[in-house]
Amino acid sequence: AENGYVKLIDINTEKVVARERVNSNYLSDVKFKNDILLCLDWFGNIHQWKILPGHVLRNITKEGSFPVPRLLQPRDIERLMDFGSDLLVTTFKTHITIYRGGSFVLSFPVYSDVFCIDLKDDFLAFGCKGETREETTDRSIFINPVAGIINFKYSPPRILYMRTKDNDPVISLQLFSRFLMLGDVNGEIHIINIEKIKFPEVETFIDLDEENKEVGVRMIKTLRSHGYRDFIWALKSDGYRIFSGDETGKIIVHDFLMFEENNEDKPNDKENLGEKSESIECRVDQIAATPCE
Repeated sequence: AENGYVKLIDINTEKVVARERVNSNYLSDVKFKNDILLCLDWFGNIHQWKILPGHVLRNITKEGSFPVPRLLQPRDIERLMDFGSDLLVTTFKTHITIYRGGSFVLSFPVYSDVFCIDLKDDFLAFGCKGETREETTDRSIFINPVAGIINFKYSPPRILYMRTKDNDPVISLQLFSRFLMLGDVNGEIHIINIEKIKFPEVETFIDLDEENKEVGVRMIKTLRSHGYRDFIWALKSDGYRIFSGDETGKIIVHDFLMFEENNEDKPNDKENLGEKSESIECRVDQIAATPCE
């Protein structure tokens, strides 16, 4: 929120039933999980709220919790936050910051600005700006990766960095115990098997269009059901379907269980889904009037 308000909205009536704020700082991210509501403002400050009966919001942030290092305090709207039962993660440009129990643990930079994150237990997946491959085919030249997975079981944490074939910036993702899904600015969705993932070094770099048996990562498929150069801003899956939304307002539902592995890449159209795959698409402005069938 631009004015710092946390708003509680009734999804049935679409009315604001409660709103509170600590100050007028812009809120960059808000997350609600397991009855815990956390807000991140554009200075990196974190506040915890409790939803009480009668639609009452109460600030329950403990004094001195979630300290922000001076280096990470400059105002920036594009901050992200995610949390689990043990860890809380925030971002500031290229930096990823870790908290545990409200206490600062560490902060470190990756190779380019972070655009999306997803925390699952001790693993954090992130998508970032990276660097496109352009015309070069020389794999000896270092190219900034567009995604990665951090394993917090190690001290210091170990990171597996990933590059896609075209290495377009990744702006949406979802992490599962077996799969990582990446959505980029080129209308592509990359589905990666990480069931046997390994972290041999503090930093490891892989190209997803190559064999990566030594780190237990395998590219399954790249979907091109969205239009060429359409930014895929939203990407979610329930384990059976993949829901993706792009900048044009189009939402596509893919049948995740029907994907065929190792299919050759095809142009950005419905044929990319394979003969056994199915998808449903509709536009956001059509949903209220006509359900997608």
